[in-house]
This record gives sequence, C-alpha cells and structure tokens, in this order.
Amino acid sequence: KQLSLSLNTSGEELRALRHEIAESRGVPPFAVLTNAALTELARRQPLTIEEAMRIPGIGPVKARTVLPIFLEKIRAFRASR
Repeated sequence: KQLSLSLNTSGEELRALRHEIAESRGVPPFAVLTNAALTELARRQPLTIEEAMRIPGIGPVKARTVLPIFLEKIRAFRASR
C-alpha cells in the first residue's frame, strides 16, 4: 500500500529517511515510525520533541532514538521554503 503524505517534498523526504533508518537497523519501516505517525509528522512539521510527542505513536523511546533525526530533516525543509 502506498503511503500518502500530506506535504509532498517533506513527506517524501521523511518517508525516505524512515526507510534509510529501518535498513540501517535491520527492521521494517513501520518499526521506526508507523504510517500514521509519519503522516502526522509531515502534516504538523513539529520543531521540538515536545511538539512531536503530541503525535500518537511517538513516545519517549522514539523521541530519544529516532525523533531528533526526523526533526533535523523537518527544520531543514522548513528553512528551505
């Protein structure tokens, strides 16, 4: 099933990043972030861990392990707009 993200460039970049993280860890992409969490991350584009943790599916472990990488990508995307 194709993942549909609300913000084209940001969404595609976040999906690619999720795939890259998953491959490096030897886990499926949904183990990094679920489709729903990834879609909300792309839609909301949070800048802080606190903002991102309001998204269902992102808790303390994800906030510590993968969220900083995604927030860096979101900040770069927002700065380039």
